[in-house]
Formats: sequence, C-alpha cells, structure tokens
Amino acid sequence: MTGTWSEAQERLQQRERQRQWLTWRVLRVEQESRDIRSFYLQPEEGTPVAFAPGQHIPVGDPLQVRLPMGSFTLDHTSDRPLVLVGAGVGITPLIAMLREQLALGLGRRIYLFHGSRTLADLPFQHELAELQQHAGGLLSIHRALSLPESQAVQGRDYAFASRLGIEQIKATLPLDDYDFYLCGPASFTQDLYEGLRTVHVPDARIHAEAFGPSTLRRHTDDNQPTLQQPPPASEPVPVYFASSAKEARWAPGGGTLLELAESRGLSPDFSCRGGSCGTCKTKLVSGQVHYPNPPAELPEAGSVLICCAVPAQAEDGVQAVVLEL
Repeated sequence: MTGTWSEAQERLQQRERQRQWLTWRVLRVEQESRDIRSFYLQPEEGTPVAFAPGQHIPVGDPLQVRLPMGSFTLDHTSDRPLVLVGAGVGITPLIAMLREQLALGLGRRIYLFHGSRTLADLPFQHELAELQQHAGGLLSIHRALSLPESQAVQGRDYAFASRLGIEQIKATLPLDDYDFYLCGPASFTQDLYEGLRTVHVPDARIHAEAFGPSTLRRHTDDNQPTLQQPPPASEPVPVYFASSAKEARWAPGGGTLLELAESRGLSPDFSCRGGSCGTCKTKLVSGQVHYPNPPAELPEAGSVLICCAVPAQAEDGVQAVVLEL
C-alpha cells in the first residue's frame, strides 16, 4: 500500500464496507426509456425484508444493497478530453462520470457517443439535454440508431443511422489526445478497443467495462497480452474448502471454482458470474488459479474471483487449491 497509515486504513475499511449488505430505501422510480428504469435509493437504518427477483418494487420499500465495486472509474490525474462511449444501458456508468465532471467544473472537453436500436430505447434523453445546455459548450452528444423510427430525424435526434463503432467515432472526433471510457456488450467493447488500438491509442488510455461473462482482452503496445498467468490445470486437482471442512476434485472442463463449491452444497456470495463485480472474491489459502476469461479487475494477491477461475497447472505436478470457504 502507498500513502499514509490513515489512508491505508481507510482503504481497508472501504474494502470491508464493500462486502457488507446495507439497507437502502427506494425514494423514486423513473422510466428512462422503453426498457430501462432507474431506482433512486437512500441509505437508512432498518430491518431488512425478503426480496425475490421479478418482484415489483414500490416506492418506499427497503432493499439490501452493496457499495459500488470495481475499477471502472475516471482517472482524476488526467486533464485530457474525455470520450465516453456506451451501447444501450452501458451509458449508466458513463452518465455518472459525466455528471461528476460537469459538477466539478474542471473545463474538460467531453464527447459522449451512445448507440441503441431506436430513439425510444435511448435512456436519459431529458437529463442529457439539460446537462448539455448547462455545460457551456464542453459537452458534445453523438447518437447512433441501428433501427431509427420514421419520426426520428437524423441531424436532430441522432447522428448516425447505423450501429455505433470505431468508424463513427473516427468520423466525429478531431485529431487530439483523449481518454476513452467504453461500456457495453462484450463484442461491442472488444471491437471498439481493437479499433482504437489500430489508430495507435495506447492501451492505458482505454478504460472499459463489458457486460456478461466475457471481459476485455487487452494487449500492450508491442502486441503482447497484458495478463501473464499460469496455464489451466490439464489433470484433476483436489480443492479444499477450509472453513466448511469440505473437499472436491476439480477436473478439466468441470467449470469454475464457484460451480465446484456449489456442487458440494456451499453457497458462496456471487452476482455477475463473469468477473466484473468482485462479489465472489475469496481468500486463496494456497495453490494457484487460472482465469480463462480474465476478470475486469484482478483481486489483490491472496484472493481469487471464484466465479471465473479454475485451478492452474503447477510446475512440479498437481498442486491442491485451498479456499477460505
């Protein structure tokens, strides 16, 4: 860790808070587009209530939530212009970044690109119009619709009658040095990443978060993978769950460590099952792991994201994996 002792302690406390369930109350619900709804929450002290997926959530109901996790956040040490690129609901973290930048009044130029099928599918249209009105010329918004409605007017409601991709961004942005933030489906973010790398945007300037189990495959400026890790085990590996005194035998093709734990009757915390949220982070007592699809953010040494990890191949034969579960 770096910084002062108090800063280090605060970071440790923040990590602990991120793993705790908190009771927050639903203040209001707003329909942002045809398929996207926003829930505005406020923390409170109270008794948690049962909640099952698929239930309707009335205003006033309490929910069990966790604090935000992950590394898809703005680099506050940079003053380069921002390019925010989202597909569909992928605009959600980007609009939070946009709000913050405009509220701070730092004067950074911001370009927002948003892709969707139709105008009715675009969320936050009214808020974005207000933000642009008060941005003093610092915010440009460029929309791409793959299936625009007949009443949608190109040049007014949207800029491109196509899917959003690298060609639309290249056609819009003036030559400059930018920080890029991408969010959307895995194929969308991967295609954009590769497109930006082909025009020599450095890997470090491209920040991304993808939906689903597939995460961004990065490569350095010399075209080498950014993550160096041991290969997956090619033979069965014993796995011990220390806290529950259970054990299992993982075999190649047998799924992730989370799936193995569930097959033994354990119920570890998880959410995304794709390495994006960090909920499944577990202490690795001993052994090595491999990530077939590397997560969006690797956990600290001595921890493993069991939802997307498998045992790794040891140099000297089979090495057991011991997890604090």
